[in-house]
Amino acid sequence: MIRVSIDPVGMTFRLDGHAGYAPEGQDIVCAGVSMLAAALFEYVMCTADEDDLGDCEMEPGHAALDVCPASADVMCACRTAFSMAAMGFELLAARYPEYVIID
Repeated sequence: MIRVSIDPVGMTFRLDGHAGYAPEGQDIVCAGVSMLAAALFEYVMCTADEDDLGDCEMEPGHAALDVCPASADVMCACRTAFSMAAMGFELLAARYPEYVIID
């Protein structure tokens, strides 16, 4: 099971676990979760300055991202990205509740 914790207001994100929906390389739940996380990371990395980033790690079965932008424009953009990602994770959790849980 994959556990996701995402706070669009505080701009914190944690992901832990593996879906186990299908064998490695065929797991559509893992693929969906991984792409949402990768898109969030990529957007934040392209939008925020390095000084705006706290925890920032992504590896198989684990991801963590904390953002504290100094600029109001960057803060607004990152919050929007976190909100979009949160909606995506909620959709996956609703469709695959035995494989994705939102904390």
